[in-house]
Amino acid sequence: MEQMYLDLGQSNFAKPTICNMCGMLYVHGLSEDATQHDRICQDYQLVKRVRTIVEKDLGFHAATSSKNQPRTAYLYVRNKRVVGFANAEVLSQAHVMETLQVRSNTTRKAMVGIHQLWVHAKERNQGIATRLMDAVRASFIFGLVIPVEMLAFSSPTAAGASFARRYVQSKAGKEDCPLLVYDCV
Repeated sequence: MEQMYLDLGQSNFAKPTICNMCGMLYVHGLSEDATQHDRICQDYQLVKRVRTIVEKDLGFHAATSSKNQPRTAYLYVRNKRVVGFANAEVLSQAHVMETLQVRSNTTRKAMVGIHQLWVHAKERNQGIATRLMDAVRASFIFGLVIPVEMLAFSSPTAAGASFARRYVQSKAGKEDCPLLVYDCV
């Protein structure tokens, strides 16, 4: 037998802990847990910094973005720089967007909400947003490619709505495929 750890009465020894920053549950005293936690927590801090830049660039109000909705972040990295970002969340219903400022009152079934979609200004029109959306659809729910008709966008800008409409219509293969929008909560 080999002793792996010394328990000298430390208050946090072998104690499961949930990190306030990344939300990971790990055990103090286990080097594997500490290493994994450090890696995940660093990734989480990267996403948090990127999200701050994106929210400023998109004009998100602090009250809208501070909610602790479970969302999945997708980053597009080129030359060690984040140049694209998508933030997706589970959704059950959305509204059809009739014009840029008008949506229908009736709801339709939706599966995924795109809370934020951003590409750095100098990197636009290179297919980055399309690749991010394809990644969301392919990986958001394990084993299922989200049908483009089940995708909704939160309060898109004029440029965002234009992209979303083109994306949905091209992937659906029909020009009359409606664009779904939803309210951020």
